[in-house]
Amino acid sequence: MLIDFWGIWCGPCVAEMPKVKEYSKKYADKLTVLGINSGDTKERIKDFIQKNNYTWQQVMSGKDSDDLVLKFNVVGFPTKFIIDPEGKILHRYIESGEKAFIDLDNLLK
Repeated sequence: MLIDFWGIWCGPCVAEMPKVKEYSKKYADKLTVLGINSGDTKERIKDFIQKNNYTWQQVMSGKDSDDLVLKFNVVGFPTKFIIDPEGKILHRYIESGEKAFIDLDNLLK
């Protein structure tokens, strides 16, 4: 699983979204992608993902007990996690996901 913490307000996040889309299709039979948005409204997210045809599951980080940014200790955006089938975090990437895509290729080939 690839978990991608992102926001429309985050230029590097938006710049990496086409690559996330590419990998969600490239490994569709092996990889689940989950986008976790922080800082945008539901309407803005919906418009953005529909306009760009981003079809993977998206959720919003909430507040208090639903604050996924806090629960995952996200300190910069974008942040990506690769999670194994047992739920163990294998890798964490802060601010640049380029290495995440290299690691996904190595793990999923």
